[in-house]
Amino acid sequence: MDIRLRLKTYLLAFARTALGAVLALCVFYNLLHGEFAISAANERNFVEPPAEFPPINLNTASVRELQKISGVGEKTAENIIAYREENGEFTSAEELLKIAGIGEATLEKILPQITVE
Repeated sequence: MDIRLRLKTYLLAFARTALGAVLALCVFYNLLHGEFAISAANERNFVEPPAEFPPINLNTASVRELQKISGVGEKTAENIIAYREENGEFTSAEELLKIAGIGEATLEKILPQITVE
């Protein structure tokens, strides 16, 4: 049974009382105008997520942290760690181009998400 039809049936049964009639009219009005849903953003306990997460440091990040970078999977994260262990700390983000799985397009995509401090 359609949820609106079911709701209508319950509300009509409840509308037999004066209070029920007022409530039913309010609900039907809101349904007709598409305002029945309550937005979580209007609740007082809603916490706005940060607009931007801090960049991930290539020189200190773990495999799990590196996987939070959009476009970096487990294998690429492992390759980044292996490169860092063999060659020392990254001095620039462009060094990522030496890692299998990272090309020009991927580097451009992830640049705002990383740092080499």
